[in-house]
Amino acid sequence: MVMKKSETRRHVQKQPIWCNDECEELKKIKLNTLNIFRATNSECDLENYKKTRSTFKNFCDQKKRSVKDAEHTIGKDTSTDSLWKQVKSFIKKNNNAGHGISSDEWYNYFNELNNNTSTQLNEQFQEEIIDVISDNENSDSGYNDILDAPISEHEIVSVINDLNNNKAPGPDGIVCEMYKHSVGIIIQYI
Repeated sequence: MVMKKSETRRHVQKQPIWCNDECEELKKIKLNTLNIFRATNSECDLENYKKTRSTFKNFCDQKKRSVKDAEHTIGKDTSTDSLWKQVKSFIKKNNNAGHGISSDEWYNYFNELNNNTSTQLNEQFQEEIIDVISDNENSDSGYNDILDAPISEHEIVSVINDLNNNKAPGPDGIVCEMYKHSVGIIIQYI
């Protein structure tokens, strides 16, 4: 069985791959109801604990079965499409990206952040920045000449040759190998 590590303060504990956030949340609820029962020792709290324990156990059993079924399916099917369907079935989709933050709260937060007076520079600091910039422009260090020089063909060829092979193409759909093998042709257009 495939295991993942989760670290605790006391030790490193291995958890099965099927144990996800939902499982952890149900486990916390189960333990909370157990603690309530231990504190009160009432029949009602005992029944509540038994229900949450049963819910937790059934959920974990279902997760275990789904992982075993997926492992069995993956083991006998050689199609990559079915493999990736199975892998994606275990990835939890984050449908709650906003976490309950309304659009007005977002707007107000960033509006205040943008208009915050503490982020605005005082005049003395602005003058110091301008002095440093003007000193750099007036210096004879030669850094500006190097940075302002046009990019040479040698630099372009060097960068193209440093590209990694067998990588996915970028948004233009062109793989790195194409650039490497056609550098003599495309260099004049770059």
